[in-house]
Amino acid sequence: MNLYLGLDFGTSGARAVVIDSNLRVKVQTKYIWETTEENKLPHVWQKALFSLISNIPQEMRRKIRAIAIDGTSATVLLCDGDGKPVTEALPYNDSRGVAMMNKLKSIGPSNHPVISVTSSLAKLLWLAENTSGLNQTYYFLHQADWLGFLLHGKLGVSDYNNVLKL
Repeated sequence: MNLYLGLDFGTSGARAVVIDSNLRVKVQTKYIWETTEENKLPHVWQKALFSLISNIPQEMRRKIRAIAIDGTSATVLLCDGDGKPVTEALPYNDSRGVAMMNKLKSIGPSNHPVISVTSSLAKLLWLAENTSGLNQTYYFLHQADWLGFLLHGKLGVSDYNNVLKL
């Protein structure tokens, strides 16, 4: 029997559910951010990801045929060509993109969601202007993109919704 894994990374923790082809829940597990953890840091996301997967019995893991990952919208980070984060992660509610509003308004259509201080594009523009030493190719990844990379090893793969929001 084929199984399917859903992973959800939110503001208070991460959850996983495995279902079968008949949509029956086979296992559920969660990872709650500890109060001492800064839950927006990639190493904490990585710890949670592999903790959730390790909580799924091995015989079930072998039968997983597809994985869906959901992260907080507009939570982003910049990575090098090996997928290693080179900047801090900017969470969904990070508003340092306010410095990019004039530029955003000149690029995006009026009344478009991208014209927001917390949009992915605002964060990308802010990172481009405020990160020193950008002398090689980097990858701008949403949280779910980076978590997916940890599982499949391919940089540059994104989700339809993340790309539209960018």
